[in-house]
Amino acid sequence: MKTLSIAALLALLVTFSLNPAQAQLRKLKERLEQTIEEATKISIKTGGAGTTNESSAPGASRGNAGRPGNCSANSSFVCAKSADPNSSYTGRFVDGAKQHFYKVESEQAGTLMILMDPVPLDIGVQLNVYNEAQESYGVANTQAGKALYYYVAVPQGTSYLSIQGGYPFVSRDSYTLSLTMNVDETAMLVKEQRCGGVNGRFVCAKAMPLNGETTAYLVDGAREHFYQLNSDTPGTLDITVDPVPTDIGLTLITYNAAQERIGSHNTNIGQNLFYGFAVPPGTAYFSIQGSYPYTTLDPYTLKMVFSGVEKYEPNNTFVQAGRIKRGEVVEAWISTEGDLDYYGVDVTQPGSVTVTIDPMPADVQMRLNVFTPRQEPLGQTMTKAQGMRLEYTFQATTPGTYYLLLSNARPGGSRDAYALVVR
Repeated sequence: MKTLSIAALLALLVTFSLNPAQAQLRKLKERLEQTIEEATKISIKTGGAGTTNESSAPGASRGNAGRPGNCSANSSFVCAKSADPNSSYTGRFVDGAKQHFYKVESEQAGTLMILMDPVPLDIGVQLNVYNEAQESYGVANTQAGKALYYYVAVPQGTSYLSIQGGYPFVSRDSYTLSLTMNVDETAMLVKEQRCGGVNGRFVCAKAMPLNGETTAYLVDGAREHFYQLNSDTPGTLDITVDPVPTDIGLTLITYNAAQERIGSHNTNIGQNLFYGFAVPPGTAYFSIQGSYPYTTLDPYTLKMVFSGVEKYEPNNTFVQAGRIKRGEVVEAWISTEGDLDYYGVDVTQPGSVTVTIDPMPADVQMRLNVFTPRQEPLGQTMTKAQGMRLEYTFQATTPGTYYLLLSNARPGGSRDAYALVVR
């Protein structure tokens, strides 16, 4: 196809300037001159490539090493620009290519931290990550003018990145791509490469110690981060999230070994989260989920403390009810949402029995149910608010074992213990 020269294009416009629509054509001519001038400047600066840090001579820089001589832009895998895993690159979507490709060579497997800042103010950007076989296994999006942060597990050898502009695909604004490689094994989120470094599902859950700490970002395309726990004995795991993101709320969800949901707790924007999780022997899971818009540049820090087995646990049914003596001070926890504490107390002769709970955790609104020796309802009460002292008296009409059931009337558990006395 024959290409018109710049002079020919201008002459053609002058010819048509005799048309009655002279004013409109003059404006079109001015716009064309401006566009040609800008394209010429960019071509001189970049050698025709879409990334402004490439040399004008093909093969003159590391960015062009190994690329075919007919690659005027890094717009395909074969024309991908070689990118050092600890460097920054600047590019513009002004070369007709809707997508820029980068080829990353890593001497060791690790976690590649990817930052795009600044990004164009007039188009959104999508980041894709590919393995050596050019199969996509990671993706992240950002809106126009909003920085993008993404981390992904990369293997030893070759990986690819692509940067794609949203509609209308071109922009005068530049983007800067910064890469940082972390080869520390503790930085790897998952063992399986197919997870792409993102613990965004059960199969990719990050294994965590029962007493440990980790910091993470909800910025990797996953709206939910999954963690896996393994315990030799049952016990209570206190989970604290502090600090939390300042721009989104968080939800913590707990699951059993069958990956069935068993509890959850929410926190508002910027509010620390605490949840007591009854961990069974074997495997359990929990997840951290961000509220809309699901991603943030703020980190969250997850801290876990395994407190071991409570004296009276498990006591979630009549059969499991912990046997206590009158006058004995029982210290225990409503550790998780839905946790039920059953107790059995022996009454040797008819009379009044008084149940006192003091102190009461500040985040527990205690509900007390009393049952006869035949496990029939006898009475119930509930504190008017969280943290209030509870005292309740019932009449034991016959000797036998009377049962108490304690539960939290509010969602969630507590890290603080309650003190129960029956007299």
